[in-house]
Amino acid sequence: MFNPHILPAEIQVRASSPAPVNPSPRERELLRRLAERALAIAHEPVMAQRKTAWKRHNALQPGTPLILADPECAWEELVPLSTLECTQPKLREWELHLRKQIFWRETINDDDTVEPHFDIPWVVQIGDYGLSAPKTHGADRGSYRWEPPIRELRGATQRLKYRDLAVDRALTRQYVDAAAAIFGDILPVRIRGKYWWSVGMTWQLIDLIGLEELMIAMCEQPAELHTLMAWFQAEYSHVLEWFEREGLLSDTNENDYVGSG
Repeated sequence: MFNPHILPAEIQVRASSPAPVNPSPRERELLRRLAERALAIAHEPVMAQRKTAWKRHNALQPGTPLILADPECAWEELVPLSTLECTQPKLREWELHLRKQIFWRETINDDDTVEPHFDIPWVVQIGDYGLSAPKTHGADRGSYRWEPPIRELRGATQRLKYRDLAVDRALTRQYVDAAAAIFGDILPVRIRGKYWWSVGMTWQLIDLIGLEELMIAMCEQPAELHTLMAWFQAEYSHVLEWFEREGLLSDTNENDYVGSG
């Protein structure tokens, strides 16, 4: 399952554009070939063994230590965007996902598993808090700097708003139908939600007030910081309840990477 929050920027930005999915014969053949290889990997006996081991591990039962070697932000070096053969944004996203799965098994070969499905999440738009903190990035995916828009914690919640939320079910179905038409007879396509890496609130808070400022506020303005965190907690509950009401959350756990793995 791909996570849009750790896609390379070029894929992440361009894939968000609702461009039509019309593969060329060459792109179609490439994706079908990759899907065949991914499905073959998913059905290898070792995958069933690993799933059993992970279930035992998560149930806190003793067993062989398990290793997860997730490249995360190093994927651009392992599967460079320059090696992708598809030209259309959404097809490049799907190609990248399949190539990652194949590389993970054939080269990394840790205890991660590959599922016999191709998952597409609901197309969801999540707005901002009414304030923005544009980032200036260094070269080669390096560090970044930004100017936090909130300089005074007292009364800060009055400048914030709950994020706007929307789901495009028609566009989601368009993507599912397109993927199914290309390789669904090989690798089954399904809708499965995957929207965030973490629901931790300090990441967004740091964007808005600054990292050093957050640390200092813990000592010098604890009451104001508690007030601000209480607002974020209520806003996050609002977001999660919306996802639940809209039926966008998957109803069981599988190989879902969240938090720190």
